[in-house]
Amino acid sequence: MKAHIDKGVIPGAVVLVARKGKIVYFESFGMRDLAISSPMQKDTIFQIYSMTKPITSVGLMMLHEKGRIFLGDPVSKYIPELKGLEVGVESSDPAT
Repeated sequence: MKAHIDKGVIPGAVVLVARKGKIVYFESFGMRDLAISSPMQKDTIFQIYSMTKPITSVGLMMLHEKGRIFLGDPVSKYIPELKGLEVGVESSDPAT
């Protein structure tokens, strides 16, 4: 991270490494706002835009590899609130 910051590739970063459920490394580097020389903090909030689907799918596949979830199971097994969810079907009137 420091090399990328020094080269100007990124202004700053927060790195957290966890192993077996324990945080083994947690550090912030660089700046969160270069314009006002505001340093990066460990609790800085990042805008990651449309990255929630890839991040969620990686987490899901990690759980699948550990045998904690099964891809053939209904989602409601893990999120009971989704049981009985109905999908809307668009209909059209041929007269109009």
